[in-house]
Amino acid sequence: HASANVVISGTTFPVQTDGQAGNSGDAIKTFVDARIGLSPLTDTNGIGESHTVTVSVDQNAGDAAGFVDATNGHVDVVLTDAGGSAASLDATASTCDNAGQNLTAAGTCVVVFSSPSAGTVTINASVSLTVGGLTLTRDTDPLTLAGAGPGGTGPATKVFKDGTLRWLKFGPDGTTPLAGAKFAVCRTHTYSSASDSMVDSTDVCLGAGTPAKIDDDVSAPGGSGPNADNDPTGGEFQLSGLVLGRYTIVETDAPAGYGLDLDTETVDLTTANSSNADATAGDVVPAFVNPQLFRIIVMTCNDTVDTLVDGTVVIGGTTYQTITSVPAGLAGLGVTEAQLCGILGASKGDLPASITDVPVSVEVPDRAPLFP
Repeated sequence: HASANVVISGTTFPVQTDGQAGNSGDAIKTFVDARIGLSPLTDTNGIGESHTVTVSVDQNAGDAAGFVDATNGHVDVVLTDAGGSAASLDATASTCDNAGQNLTAAGTCVVVFSSPSAGTVTINASVSLTVGGLTLTRDTDPLTLAGAGPGGTGPATKVFKDGTLRWLKFGPDGTTPLAGAKFAVCRTHTYSSASDSMVDSTDVCLGAGTPAKIDDDVSAPGGSGPNADNDPTGGEFQLSGLVLGRYTIVETDAPAGYGLDLDTETVDLTTANSSNADATAGDVVPAFVNPQLFRIIVMTCNDTVDTLVDGTVVIGGTTYQTITSVPAGLAGLGVTEAQLCGILGASKGDLPASITDVPVSVEVPDRAPLFP
C-alpha cells in the first residue's frame, strides 16, 4: 500500500493505492515455504531387522493457515553406509521410492530397509513440490543449499548391531583349557528391538556339516564370522557377526579320552548387550568341563609272598605312585593283597631278567565304550 500528498499550485492532492480512479490497487506479495523432516532421527536395531523411517513434508501457502500437510510432491531418499553396514531397501514396503507423486494425504512416505552386517546407515531425503506456483526444493542433507526448511530436520542415523558369543572348554580340573571339542550352537529365539523381547523362531544352527557343528579352531588367526570359531586358542570359542537373539550351546563331541559335559548353556544377545565377550556388566561366559574317561591303576607285587610293594610309573613325563595297600573300599569287602596280586597281569616269568631302563608302554582306549 502506498499513499502520498501531491502539491500542485499550492493545492494538496492526497493520493493512495486504494482503488481511487486513475490509481492502482494495492500490490500483493505472497511468501510461500516448505519443510521436510525424518522420524525417528536415531535408532538401534540388530542386523537383519527391518527399520522404518517416515518422511514428512509440510507446505505454507502464505494464506495465514501456517504449515499444513503437503499432499503433492516427489520425495527421493538416499541411504549411505558406514562402518561395515550394507543397507538393503525393502521396495515392497517402501513408498518413498515410488515414481512421481509419492506423498500420502498426510504428507508422508516411508522407507524400509535392513542391513545384514553391523554399521551405521545415514538417511537423507529431499522433496520437490509446487507451492503457490513456485517450485521449492527441501533437503535434510546439511551439505545441500536447499536446506530442510523451518522446523525441518537433519539426517536420520540408524545403527545396526551384530552379536558376539563366547564360551570356554576346560579339562577335569576346571581351569586348564582343553582343545578338540565340538559344539552345537543354535539360535532358538530372535531378538526384537521394537518390543525388547525374544521372539520364538525356527532354530538356526551354526557351523559346518550335517548336523552343523562348531569345531575348535586351534590355528592362528582363527576362523571368522558366525560359522567358525574365531579364537585360535584351543579350548576357547568365539563367534561373531551373529543375528541378535537367544543361543543354546551344547557339547556334541568331546576330545579323545574325555567324557561330554552334558549341560545346555543359554546366552541372550540384545541391542543393550550384544556381546558376552567384552567384559561389560551382565556378561556370562559359559564354561564346559570334561571328565576324563580312563584311569590307569598300576600294582607291583612280590610274587614270592603275594604282597604289594612300593613302586612308581612314569606317564607322559609325570611320575605316579603305584598301589601300596588294599584300597579301603575293597578292604572293607575282605579283599586281601594276595587276591589283588592274583589278578592276571605281567608275571615274574614274563619280564626280562633286568627291567632297569626297559621301556614300558600302556595302550589306553580313546573312546567309549571302554570294555565289552
